[in-house]
Amino acid sequence: FFFGDLHFTMEEGHDVVNIPRHVAAYHDKVVKEEREFLMIKNSLRVLPQYQIGQFFVRRPLPEPVYKYGQLGPRKNPGFRLQFPITPESAHLYTQYLMGNPKVQMNENDAADMILQATKLMEGRPRISDVAVPVHSGSVVVVGDIQGQLHDVFTIFQRFGPPSDTDTNMLYVFNGNMVGHGEMNVETILLLMTWFVACPDAVNFNRGSMEDCAANVYYGFEREVRDKIPGCFDLFQEFWAVLPLATVVQETVFVVHSGLFSKDNVTLEMINEIPCYREIPSEPEDQHERMMHDMLFSDPVPWDGREYGHRGKHSMLYGPDVTMNFLETNGLDRIIRSHELPMDLGGQQFLHGGRVQTLFSASNLAGCAANMGCALRFAGGTVSNVMEYVSAPLADWYRYQMATLPHQDRTQGYDGWGPGKWSEEEMAETNLKAEQVNLEWAAAQIYMSKASLLKRALARSEGSGTVDKYQLMDILEEVISPEFPWDIIVPFFGIKYDTMDIPMSKWLSCFQISIPDLWARVSRGRLLLAIASQLDQLNLLVAQATRHTGRPPIDAEAWTILMSGLDLGLSESQLKYFVENIPPRPNGLVDVPEFLEALEMHFALLAATDTEEGQDIPRALNAVVKAMKQKHTAEELLNVFARLRGQRSSLSYDGVVDMIITICGDRVPAPPGALKTLVEAMDINNDGDIDVQEFVAALNETEQGPVVDAWWERVTGTMMQETAKCIFAHRFPLHWLFNRMDTNTLDGKLTPSEVHRGLATYMADYKAPLHGTRFCLSEFDMETLLPALDLENTGVIHVDDLLNGFKPTYVPQGAIPR
Repeated sequence: FFFGDLHFTMEEGHDVVNIPRHVAAYHDKVVKEEREFLMIKNSLRVLPQYQIGQFFVRRPLPEPVYKYGQLGPRKNPGFRLQFPITPESAHLYTQYLMGNPKVQMNENDAADMILQATKLMEGRPRISDVAVPVHSGSVVVVGDIQGQLHDVFTIFQRFGPPSDTDTNMLYVFNGNMVGHGEMNVETILLLMTWFVACPDAVNFNRGSMEDCAANVYYGFEREVRDKIPGCFDLFQEFWAVLPLATVVQETVFVVHSGLFSKDNVTLEMINEIPCYREIPSEPEDQHERMMHDMLFSDPVPWDGREYGHRGKHSMLYGPDVTMNFLETNGLDRIIRSHELPMDLGGQQFLHGGRVQTLFSASNLAGCAANMGCALRFAGGTVSNVMEYVSAPLADWYRYQMATLPHQDRTQGYDGWGPGKWSEEEMAETNLKAEQVNLEWAAAQIYMSKASLLKRALARSEGSGTVDKYQLMDILEEVISPEFPWDIIVPFFGIKYDTMDIPMSKWLSCFQISIPDLWARVSRGRLLLAIASQLDQLNLLVAQATRHTGRPPIDAEAWTILMSGLDLGLSESQLKYFVENIPPRPNGLVDVPEFLEALEMHFALLAATDTEEGQDIPRALNAVVKAMKQKHTAEELLNVFARLRGQRSSLSYDGVVDMIITICGDRVPAPPGALKTLVEAMDINNDGDIDVQEFVAALNETEQGPVVDAWWERVTGTMMQETAKCIFAHRFPLHWLFNRMDTNTLDGKLTPSEVHRGLATYMADYKAPLHGTRFCLSEFDMETLLPALDLENTGVIHVDDLLNGFKPTYVPQGAIPR
């Protein structure tokens, strides 16, 4: 399939489906996100679980690991579930959700219900056996639901809710009950409530999303914290005991994804797989390998096996593998889920009809324009296949169980298909996909800046200027060849008539927003550190001069010298800071002189915040102008030196007298204002004005704007690098902080705990992500963490740290505030 002509084509007789290109691009984004997730998950094992949270990856049951906190009453008690849980109480909860989808179940009730569900599921075999009731009744198989509550309502309305008595309506949910949707908590709580009410009527298979790392990456963990805090670890216990497959009517093998990397696997071998809390990402034995295969392998039309696209251990298998498994176990067919059918229907057949992909989350995340599908077995055969596009949740809220609008879709088993989408509905889906794609594309470009610029320099023979066609070629080579960059780059300033694109300038438009408070804290703390270390720097310069006969003259020498200061910057930050200090007219770098000018500039700015100091900038300009009309800068220094004599400095009054003496009858300010001005010049607050302070004051009128722009640019770039580092590593950091949150379970940690987590991660996680190694300086942590505790409560919400930095496109390269 391909995107350029707005359609997919598929094997085995599927029709061409015309869809908007942003919808097609969304499918590509989902695949790339899954690859990224699996790649990062493989590296999580290097983190010190034994130090933080006492958690071990893939630790088998029954050793207890998880805890859940003491759940107390809340101001809004939410929906109170009726105990003991019966079909009547499950039906009441279903009706309540239809009318009140945003009101959560009470946390205590949710916790008790999850514990009951886990206890009921414990001890069940790894393969469930489900038989169609003999006299009346059905078995409904449901594919990925992905946290889309309205799809569950659609299926229940069409086939009826679970029942193990009168109607004998049995259900098999084939994994990925949570995922990309926005109502994951409500969806899984509803299904688990029906399971507790009718344990013989509801069956679950474990899917790839029923895993702690996936829950963190795709947002379920955050949703649980927001809606029913304290219950996330309980869900992990439930995932761990879920069966891996179901056999329906002794002939149909229902598994989340696929088959195995070796032949002759029997059902008895599957039943021997132990329960693991986390899905093995690096299989180390036969059991782990088999479990990984069942959750990640995919069918293809050709014979044999080969590596798949879902990480280095994923597998593709052909019809011969399917036939071997079916014949070995006396089965007729396989029903799987896990992936969208490529023609965007709700089902797809492969391997001569012996493998059926079933996907039940219609219009996934509101962006995919796909059908959902569920099928019903009655009398031993498939009697109904329902393909549908569910009505939105707002319609369920309005109509509840009454007849819904778009009747042919919500009960669309009469052949509703993607070709019947209205223009308005497809446009709405395309618009939402466009918004998601633009956010993803901005992040990918931001994280790939270095590679993109390098490729542009090679394409342009060193000039760095490319045309729009070269730009799209570079984006395809570096980021994604399938993504439709021609419809993306117009949103990033590249119009149809744009020809020459300076790549460096264009890439500078992709920035991460820096929180105002962090910017103020970081810059203020660095200024204080510089001010406190100036005397030490001058001492080091004097020692180096005595040793070598001359002061340092280049950035490398100054960086080595300044590494002896306690500024808190990392080696790379200090190097960048020094390398960007502008040289003097003679081409040499004088760091102390420039830092004195920097301190003077901000000392004078700070003085303007007082009522007496509002006129200081104007007064300084007038004084310097008046003095330079009488003397050159060198002559003024000689006057200053003559007046101070053997002393190292002049008093405030001495400097005021010097100004009055030099200016004569042209003194630009009264003595009181001059005294305020001179006090502001004392940047080291020792009560006197030394020669460095005097020189900095003389240079302020010319260097002030230059210093201000330099400071904004250099400190802004340093903060951008820190933000980029956090953004690139946000998922493993989120995973680690989740392990550390063992008490409150609300995503809040103390600044010292966050500091310890960041330091531990930096020490143990060496792998670069998105080409970026994790490296935060002590200065970064000491300035960022207080800025995140806005109300000075002594706690930091992890989401504020990990989700507070998002790349955006800002025209002209301005750093967003």
